[in-house]
Amino acid sequence: MRATGWCMNGTSRVFTGTIKPVGRIEGNRLCRLANGLHTVIREHGQPDAAAMEAPAYFPGRDTRVGLISVYGCRAVILATLNAMQIPTFEVATSTWRKSFFPDGTRPPDHIVKGKTDAWWKAEAVRKCGDMGIDVDGHDAAEAVGISFWLRANIGNPNRLGKQYAGLVAKGESLWNEKTTL
Repeated sequence: MRATGWCMNGTSRVFTGTIKPVGRIEGNRLCRLANGLHTVIREHGQPDAAAMEAPAYFPGRDTRVGLISVYGCRAVILATLNAMQIPTFEVATSTWRKSFFPDGTRPPDHIVKGKTDAWWKAEAVRKCGDMGIDVDGHDAAEAVGISFWLRANIGNPNRLGKQYAGLVAKGESLWNEKTTL
């Protein structure tokens, strides 16, 4: 993992950015990822809930090192946010995109299936620009999309699961006072 986007999606302003944990040793990068999350929360306030894109596995395409990196990052994010008592949801790429692009946006036919990632990333940046949300790259733009999914679904217990019933019960009031990550 070279970078991960983040978005604090409040009622009056949207803050975005990218955490770039550099280093040659995987453990050092993972520590820098945790430190980056702490910095974002310290600077922008603790959110009521967080959402992240669920890792996808592609047999034959993903390497063992790549999987360790992706799932290591997932573990660090979940552990960091759990330690701060921030409920964290994982959402499939196709699910958050339906929420962020409700008009049925799809890649053009000339883009080969399985090769659409770059197109989707560019489309997320374009949509953020159309909405007046300043992003520093495609990772932050996709984080905005994920935050829109969370905001749209926080009040729906059927979509987020029964383990978050207490959070869902608060639903509407969450978005009047605090933010989501």
